[in-house]
Amino acid sequence: MKNKIEIKNNIVHKTYTSRLDYVKEENLYKKLSGSGLAPELLASQDGYLEHEYVEGDSFLDLLLASREDKAKLEEYIKKFCIWYEKYRELTKLTLGEVRFDKFILSGDRLINIDFEHSKPGYLEDDFARLVAQMLINDQAFSESNINTAKFWIYVASQTVSWIPEIFSNSLSKAIIAECKKQKVLVNEPKMEMLITFLTSAGIVFAGSEGTSVECSKDINLLPERYVVLHKGKSASNILLNDFVKVQVVGGTDSVLQRLVEAQANVTQMWTICVTADMPRIPQIMWQALLSAEKKDYAAVMVEAGGKLREFPLLLNTAKTRLELEHAYKKGATSLTEVLSSMPINVLKIEDIR
Repeated sequence: MKNKIEIKNNIVHKTYTSRLDYVKEENLYKKLSGSGLAPELLASQDGYLEHEYVEGDSFLDLLLASREDKAKLEEYIKKFCIWYEKYRELTKLTLGEVRFDKFILSGDRLINIDFEHSKPGYLEDDFARLVAQMLINDQAFSESNINTAKFWIYVASQTVSWIPEIFSNSLSKAIIAECKKQKVLVNEPKMEMLITFLTSAGIVFAGSEGTSVECSKDINLLPERYVVLHKGKSASNILLNDFVKVQVVGGTDSVLQRLVEAQANVTQMWTICVTADMPRIPQIMWQALLSAEKKDYAAVMVEAGGKLREFPLLLNTAKTRLELEHAYKKGATSLTEVLSSMPINVLKIEDIR
């Protein structure tokens, strides 16, 4: 049986069918009392509680309406992240079956009106469920939905910290569960492409005259972004202000050295590498690279004309960081030669076309 909910005189009256659910939710409302995160608890007794009735705008509707207004969408994302961090601090719980339509924006106050599914767990689970909802909402796996999910995590990662490995696993489960809930077929390649993107760091190798914005457009929403300079080159003409600048010091200044020095800072599961010296990479190649089989591989590389190319490149961070550093310290200079000694998945550019 479901809990009985009535609204009288701007007060929500809730009668529980389960004493365990009542005790759990009463305790949670008490923890959140005065925080502004939830409706204020007004009264409670065994199996019954009253809390304030909240009026305002549906947070889901606001998010959907602002998808083309990045400034407004960023404002809403940051507001949610601030809400969530405070909620976790006070309760040490996840929201469980978290959904945007259970949030109300009342004036400047963001309020969740459903805590029935709150439980111990990873914050990565909550964010994964929210990404899945954005991805499957309206037109499942559409370019617009994918871009919204990317932007959400790009903004959220500036405020909230999570473990990429847990997030990746949670994302896969959440997307499959949301597809089942919405009776939508899982688009495996797009799901894999998005999960890889959301758990990747991007490294742009600056050209001799600096780095243009053009080469970074496909990775500027990654959770981590780096631009690595030639030895001794000034960062003053680098236009990528949202990227961490890595200055090479000493050594040979080879691509291998620059990658080793930049990758030392990466915390994401994957490392995506591009160079300013090549044109913007076609979308079809990005899709092939990010959705490629990589479970047992150290890297995904592109081959053109029978020759392995350095860029674009997808690296398994954990499987390559120490190996590349060791090879460089042993005197290696060729990135492709070092990677060729590892298990790699090679994509032939002729097949991608």
